[in-house]
Amino acid sequence: MQNYKSFKKQLHDFGFLKGLKYFQTFLRSEEELLLIIKNINLNDEKFPLFQLKKGPIHPISSSKEIQNGDLENIIIKTGKEQNNLNHIVFLIAFYSKTTKPYIWLRNHHEKLITNLSNPDFPLELNSTQDWEISLKNFQEIFCEIIQKMFPNQKNPFEIDREFIEEIENKTQKHLIICSLLKLIQNFLNTSNLIFEKKEFESDLLFLVEKHNETKECFNN
Repeated sequence: MQNYKSFKKQLHDFGFLKGLKYFQTFLRSEEELLLIIKNINLNDEKFPLFQLKKGPIHPISSSKEIQNGDLENIIIKTGKEQNNLNHIVFLIAFYSKTTKPYIWLRNHHEKLITNLSNPDFPLELNSTQDWEISLKNFQEIFCEIIQKMFPNQKNPFEIDREFIEEIENKTQKHLIICSLLKLIQNFLNTSNLIFEKKEFESDLLFLVEKHNETKECFNN
């Protein structure tokens, strides 16, 4: 139960992330989050393939529910390019009736699944194995998925600086920067994954600089 409560809190903390180069998030419910990998080349011959678990676990939000228009609406809400559907959408959920989180692929199954049998079977991921007995972190799920999509990426949380610079509303900009700082700092402090911290330093310095610039809107 403690794992469930902790995961649910992180789900809310990182449920509306913007300003990252490789992904965005969208909080779908109290127990469900959509991870949207952005601007994927679906014609890439070296596209990664996922394995499916064999089991009775199904998401509360069905494939049909998302495919029938809802997916496009979500991408429009979270993406800058409204007509670009070359996004890969994953559903991350931790339900109170389960003992660990599960991840489902929500679109482009034919491109990404090796043993496609039922699109509502969850994915087989290392980051969700032994969840009940291991001290694993929510961001490790992000990292594993992103590293599969971008295998040579050393910093899965790379900042989209152009996006940050273009935000005109200072209050909105400040809140987005705060959430990004919290994400990266929390990941570096708690993750069991090995990344070179120097890969994150430039982005952290950029965010701190922008944070100092925008916090004035709260002081005035």
